[in-house]
Amino acid sequence: LGERIALFRRHLQLYVQWAGEPRAAREMRKHACWYFKGFSGAADLRRRLSIAANPNTFMELLDEIDSKR
Repeated sequence: LGERIALFRRHLQLYVQWAGEPRAAREMRKHACWYFKGFSGAADLRRRLSIAANPNTFMELLDEIDSKR
């Protein structure tokens, strides 16, 4: 899970640099469902990430999950 979180963070950062925050947030919602699959609590995390409005919200959710590990 830690590796997935780190990879997702990097992917999000690169997407923001490439396409800007609004587009990155929309597109990364879809990617979140692929990244976070197959571990305990994944469904709730995917649900929460699927409604994230901006990259900061993604990072806050990932921080929360990372601190619970």
